[in-house]
Amino acid sequence: AAATSEVVPPTSEVVTDATSEVVPPLPPPLRKEPMERDVGVVYTDGVAFHADLQRWQEEKAAREEQMKLRRKALERQREKQRDRSGRQYPADDSKRRVQQRREKQAAAGPDL
Repeated sequence: AAATSEVVPPTSEVVTDATSEVVPPLPPPLRKEPMERDVGVVYTDGVAFHADLQRWQEEKAAREEQMKLRRKALERQREKQRDRSGRQYPADDSKRRVQQRREKQAAAGPDL
């Protein structure tokens, strides 16, 4: 019997396990700040320029918020990677570490 395998197309949704967190993707780069006298961009009047400047400021604020969420998610992910509180140690673990320390000191030789 021949086994058929289906090819699943990649999705934009990131599948993660219980220990990792979904990190938002990097937002698109912010366009250049509009300037009243910029090469290549001609505004019909001051109102058009100020409207474009207002849109740019809104885009900038939205991007800053997205970056803030991304930084927080990355930091939480790093903290989870460092978290070792859930580890289970054997009951005689402290005895084992004491014995290892003594063996290491004995191998190093007597202190002068």
